[in-house]
Amino acid sequence: MSDKIRAAVIGLGAISGAHTNVYQGSPHAELAGICDIAEQWLARRQKEWNVPHASTDWREIVANPEIDAVSICLPAALHAPVAVAALEAGKHVLCEKPPALTLAESRQMADAAKKAGKVFMVSFNYRFWRTSQQLKRLTDEGALGEVYLARAVYRRQLPGLPPPTMSRADGETYNRN
Repeated sequence: MSDKIRAAVIGLGAISGAHTNVYQGSPHAELAGICDIAEQWLARRQKEWNVPHASTDWREIVANPEIDAVSICLPAALHAPVAVAALEAGKHVLCEKPPALTLAESRQMADAAKKAGKVFMVSFNYRFWRTSQQLKRLTDEGALGEVYLARAVYRRQLPGLPPPTMSRADGETYNRN
């Protein structure tokens, strides 16, 4: 048995690349399964990534004893049923945003994780950025006083777009380079 977490990605749309790249590049995990309803895309990715398990049915991935964890990269309406089934099958779950369509579905997911004793996490990955962690530390230490309002903006710089701008409270803007 491997000491790496054997992970599967369910849903091979645009956001799934972030998940597959991390699993493939981590010394602590391996990409052991993939799932998508598009058979040709699934077959292409399985061959390209040399993934042992591939299915067009997420239930097969969830039931597979050789999978320890799943990343759910499906449309939001499918997050809750897949996450609950995966947790009930003893898998850890990393779920894309939003976690569910309703508060009741979110609670169902949290309850399933607690009952299974498994990790359920929503992919709010900015919380791990150094800047986010520094801001949290400063807030916890009281260095910022009583925080009653915060506003954050993030813009990814893409080739061909103008540089990001910052807006100040007085309405003045300037380019960030």
